[in-house]
Amino acid sequence: MALDIIFFDKTAQGQEVKQVSLINKNGMIVQLLDYGATIRSIFAKDKNGNLRDVVLGFDNMAAYEKSRAHFGAAIGRHANRLANSCFTLDGVTYNLPANEGKNQLHGGIIGFDRRMWKIEPIGPSAVRFTLVSPDGEEGYPGNLTTAITYSLTDDDALSIEYTAATDKPTIVNFTNHSYFNLNGHNSGTAMNHTLQINSNFITEIAEGSIPTGTLLPVHGTPFDFTVPKVIGKDINDTSDAQIVQGGGYDHNYVLGKTSAPIAVLAGDESGIVMETYTTQPGVQFYSGNFISRTPQPLGKDNAIYSSRDAVCLETQHYPDSPSHQQFPSVVLRPGEHFAETTTYKFFTR
Repeated sequence: MALDIIFFDKTAQGQEVKQVSLINKNGMIVQLLDYGATIRSIFAKDKNGNLRDVVLGFDNMAAYEKSRAHFGAAIGRHANRLANSCFTLDGVTYNLPANEGKNQLHGGIIGFDRRMWKIEPIGPSAVRFTLVSPDGEEGYPGNLTTAITYSLTDDDALSIEYTAATDKPTIVNFTNHSYFNLNGHNSGTAMNHTLQINSNFITEIAEGSIPTGTLLPVHGTPFDFTVPKVIGKDINDTSDAQIVQGGGYDHNYVLGKTSAPIAVLAGDESGIVMETYTTQPGVQFYSGNFISRTPQPLGKDNAIYSSRDAVCLETQHYPDSPSHQQFPSVVLRPGEHFAETTTYKFFTR
């Protein structure tokens, strides 16, 4: 069975954007765009067997181009923040365009989320998106060839595999920026969802949400999700400096190597549960604090998206890794092969 690839819309520059649908034997559907290698929709069955679209997104390209929330997009070359919009590699300092105050966030002015990717069907329920980022783009060295493969299995698991190669030493850190509401994308707050994160430490942040280099234990703090907890329970605890600094949860959790899920998110009304598995060393838990900072265009089905209506579990390397030698390295050199995988598995209970 061939993949369903259809015309979605045109960009402001007239580029044709296509949508590809992955469908498994259970009727689960994942819709992807070649603009930003974006996850536009994930239709998962709820406890009553009805499909619900559990990620935020838009119905047209004008909205995707206007929004700065990165709904569902692939993020690169370097996901998350780089302090002072620069990094030093092999004694050379590379200055990058700033797009969040003096810092760079999510790859720069035109990151991977705003590029057109090439679609390559590789099976009835899998597709590969490829992109070549030229040497010097957004200030990064090296011609970087990146592939992202999305695969939907018959046990309702969406796998995202990242691979990359370069012809000059560079840095890479990829993630997907899907916003999840397991009650449905247009169902309002996600703060009554329950979350468990298999992590004992977060990376401390200072001004601008830049890591200090210190790992903070979560035990006894609002950041303790080592056992399932309602997300909104401690999110407004202003006695915690990290909650204040992040405006809620917007922090990297330190992960160990494990075959177990690194996070389990459960919808409070739908019965939908999502387990997250990854080979990456960290996951940025973002509670959607700033969705309304700049008003979003109308979402899918004319939905109005507000702050904390969805949450992100962005598996990645740590923020500002080049500034901290003790963090896992994001350096990629010629002849090396970058490979990381993240899987979101859905079921009901």
